[in-house]
Amino acid sequence: MNLTDLMSIYSLNHNPKNFFAIFESIEIDNRVDKDVLFARILERCGNLHPVWSTTNVFKMFSDAFFMRYKDMFSKMIDTLEFEYNPIWNVDGTETETIKETGKETGTLNVDRTRANTGTSGNVSKVESKVSAFNESTYQPNTEDSGSDTRTDNLQEKQTGKDINVNDIDKTTTNTRVRGGNIGVTSTQSLIEQERNIIIYSVVDKIVQYYENELFLGVY
Repeated sequence: MNLTDLMSIYSLNHNPKNFFAIFESIEIDNRVDKDVLFARILERCGNLHPVWSTTNVFKMFSDAFFMRYKDMFSKMIDTLEFEYNPIWNVDGTETETIKETGKETGTLNVDRTRANTGTSGNVSKVESKVSAFNESTYQPNTEDSGSDTRTDNLQEKQTGKDINVNDIDKTTTNTRVRGGNIGVTSTQSLIEQERNIIIYSVVDKIVQYYENELFLGVY
């Protein structure tokens, strides 16, 4: 019994108006055209012998297949919707952030000198006075003359440090945009790869997985 036989039996028992009724409850990305997918499965696998020849058992494993690979098939579709320049092999932005933190210190030596000079104590004449007996006039006994001068030189010296501290908190961001062909791959090779992407069919890839897992490799 081949797939076409199983589909006919299932549709007669469940939905005679829909020959693809056996696939009605599968879970698959909405971006996949189900009519195209079902027709392609029938075209590729219609005459193949399923691993399970009972309709309900085959349907159970068929539904499980689509549930198991649902996320993978969605990712395959996502890659076809990427926007890019097909003849560029580098496209992006490089960002470098440099952050500097810490303290910056410096020293300044200071010498301070203070001088004080002055004069004190100045004597010009010193007398010792004694009057003679029975003398009517003033007669000094001894007399000393002179001066006393004093000079003070005061010096004060102070040496110390004045410390200058600056906080450093600086962030520098460098951004560079790169795009184009850097020469690793020729433009012709990139065009050829783009052509392969254009002819890539998600539907055919799904049918290939479906055939490999659910059918015997004989006709």
